[in-house]
Amino acid sequence: MSASDGSVKEGQKSPEPQRANLQGANLQRVNLSNAKLNGASFVGANLSGATLMKTELAGANLERANLSGANLSESNLSGANLQSINLAGATLTKANLSRANLHKAELSHCNLSESNLSEANLIEANLTEATLVKVTVQAANLSRAILTRAHLTETNLQLADLSEVKGEEVELSGANLSQSNLLKAHLPNARLTGANLTKSVLSEANLHKAEAAGAQFDEADLTNANLAELNGAKASFQRAKLGGAKLTSSNLPETTFSLADLKGAHLQHCNLEGADLNDAVLDKADLKEANLKNVPRRAPALLIATCRTPI
Repeated sequence: MSASDGSVKEGQKSPEPQRANLQGANLQRVNLSNAKLNGASFVGANLSGATLMKTELAGANLERANLSGANLSESNLSGANLQSINLAGATLTKANLSRANLHKAELSHCNLSESNLSEANLIEANLTEATLVKVTVQAANLSRAILTRAHLTETNLQLADLSEVKGEEVELSGANLSQSNLLKAHLPNARLTGANLTKSVLSEANLHKAEAAGAQFDEADLTNANLAELNGAKASFQRAKLGGAKLTSSNLPETTFSLADLKGAHLQHCNLEGADLNDAVLDKADLKEANLKNVPRRAPALLIATCRTPI
């Protein structure tokens, strides 16, 4: 068979398939479900309202594309360039976005439940009121992202970078934030019930009025964090660094602070009834008018001298 008939001779490499170039195309409400579009270019294209269910888009370039309201359920976007993309109101349930570049992406009201965002770049992304229930965001970078009223229940954020994220009333109940970086995170009124923040960095974070009952902060760094009016009943801060932290008027009954560093912490008017403060460091901590009823007798004698409520 001759080479002119398009066949490949023995020993020759097969030619790479040509990648689709749909840059700037108007594909509004198009149906591309199950299409093989790996490496395709959709830069600046209009795909608003499009259907791309189970579509292969690995390594594709969708920078600045408009996919608002699109359906990308179960699609493969691993390693794709989605920088500055508009996915407002889009559906990406069970989609694969691992290692995707979503820098400055518009993801407000987007449904990403059960998707894979591991190692994705979400720096400065807007996730306002987005749904990320049971999502894998392990080792992803969400630095300076907006998370206002986002739902991240039972989401895996282990080793994720959430430094300087901003958002009120973020739902993180049952989330795994162990070893994550929340340096200077601004998350007032966050819901962290039952969340795992073991060995996470929360120094200078703002968790004012957060709900954290049963949450784990063991070995976490909360130096100078704002935890005022926190509801952390039965939470655990074992071996945590809380130097200079503000816990004023917080509700922390039966909470564990054993071996925690509370040096210079602000615990005025704090409810610590039944808390475990065994071997905690309380040098220069302010416990004025704190409730220390039923605190174990092994707690530091310093407590007696620094609070008005008897042990």
